Amino acid sequence: MGYYIVYCLIVILICGIFIPDGIDGKIDNVPLLIFLISILFIALIIKAILYIKTFAKAKRHLIQNGYTIQHFSISPMCKSHHIVASKGDKAIKIFVLNVTRAYLTYHFDTINKLELYKSTRLAIKPRVGQANIISGHVDTKMIGSKKLNWQDNDFENATCIVLFNKLPSVVKDSISRTALGNGDKICDKAILYDIKGFIRHSLKELS
Repeated sequence: MGYYIVYCLIVILICGIFIPDGIDGKIDNVPLLIFLISILFIALIIKAILYIKTFAKAKRHLIQNGYTIQHFSISPMCKSHHIVASKGDKAIKIFVLNVTRAYLTYHFDTINKLELYKSTRLAIKPRVGQANIISGHVDTKMIGSKKLNWQDNDFENATCIVLFNKLPSVVKDSISRTALGNGDKICDKAILYDIKGFIRHSLKELS
């Protein structure tokens, strides 16, 4: 709820800065508006490039190891797997996830549901000349979720992989007691990798 309040305040601020007075008024602060739009556009382009780069590296690695690409989609809205590859009787199915906020905890409640959590500590600023006091209490809130459309038969006839462009600080699931890393299984079903770990790992050992 806090994030929605912040977004509403930002929208109100933008409206106050740029919306003209009256119906026939001109847009205020045009140079600033152009600058902000340019910054936003550049940020989106960089994010898209990093996302596509992960796909390109994964695809190239599969082909170099003798796999044929059966399905390939870079759309974040893709309802099926992003990459499906085969080699003889071996098959690999991959979901690609782009990490934009690595400091969050990525928790797989199930193999089909990824939850994002943010943890914060209260910092109390004392009187002048004294160091900040950090509270021992950690407040953790879920701030988002994502659905992965795995099917039960995926795990029976293929090696399934959740592929991050980079590993978040913490990846957990509802089964393991400790954090997960490259090569670990998520909910005992799909293998977790970031793109560097995927490339380092021999595909011959996956199937």
